[in-house]
Amino acid sequence: FFVDFGKTMQTHLHDLRSVERPLAIRTYLGDELSGEGVQFDYWTPFTDEVPVRFSLGVFQALEIGEEDETSDPALIQAERSNVEDLSFTARATGFGEFGENGLLQLGLSVRSIPDFSLEADDGAGGSLEATGLSNTVYGTDVTYGWTDPSATRNLTVGAEVLAFHGNAQTGRLDNPATPTAILVEDDKAWGYTGFCEYRPNLNDSYTIQFSRVERPTESQPVDQEFDLIYSRKLTEFQRLRLQLTHADSDLDGDSYRIALQYTLFAGSHAHGVDW
Repeated sequence: FFVDFGKTMQTHLHDLRSVERPLAIRTYLGDELSGEGVQFDYWTPFTDEVPVRFSLGVFQALEIGEEDETSDPALIQAERSNVEDLSFTARATGFGEFGENGLLQLGLSVRSIPDFSLEADDGAGGSLEATGLSNTVYGTDVTYGWTDPSATRNLTVGAEVLAFHGNAQTGRLDNPATPTAILVEDDKAWGYTGFCEYRPNLNDSYTIQFSRVERPTESQPVDQEFDLIYSRKLTEFQRLRLQLTHADSDLDGDSYRIALQYTLFAGSHAHGVDW
C-alpha cells in the first residue's frame, strides 16, 4: 500500500491513467508516497447511500517530495526520537450516487513532516547543515464517474488541488566557491491537476490531463504540463500506452516528450472499492 493521500498518489503505477503521476503530485509528494510506520483505516455508512472513510497514519519517515538524489545540498530526514517529531497523514473521503449512472466522490488529505534537514559539503573537508526544517501539504480531490447501462462505456472527470506550506525540500549554498551556510526558502505555494478520461469500450481509453504547480521559493516559478494519452488493453494483463506531453516552465522554457509504454503484470490482481 502507498500512504493514503488523495486519489492519484495511492494508485499503483500500472493502474495510473498516465505514464507517471501528474506534475503537481510528484512535485509536492514525490513519485511514490511511502513510509515506515502504522496507518489506521475505518469506513462506515454515513447514510444508506453514502459511505465515508477515514484514515490516520503515523510514520517514522516519509518520502518528502521531488528531489535530485545527486544534488548538493542533500536532503536527510531526522532520526525520530520524540513523538512530536513523527510524521503523520490523514484523509477523509466519501462518495454517493450523482445523477443517472453517476458517482461523485469528495476527499480531504494532509501530510505533515515536522523535522528534516539539508546537508552539504563545505569544500574544505567539512559539512554544512540546515536543521529544524518542516513542511505540510494539504489536498482536496473531487472525482465524477459515469458508466452507461451496458457497463461498456464510461467517463471519468477529476481534479486534485494541493497547498504546500513550510520549508522547501531543496536549498542553495550562499557562496558556491566558499560556502558558509545553506539557504532554504520558507513559503506557501499551490498546484493542481485535472483530467478527463473517456472509455468508448472495454479496451480503449482517451485521456486529457493538465497540471500546474508553483515551486515553493521566493520567486515562485510556475511549471505546467499538458498530456494527451491513448491506452489500449491488449489482454486482461497487458496494456500499451502512447503519451504526448507539452511542458512549460518559467525556468526551463517549453519542451515536448513522447512516451510509449508497455505494461504486463501477472497473478491474481483486483481492487475493492476505489477510495
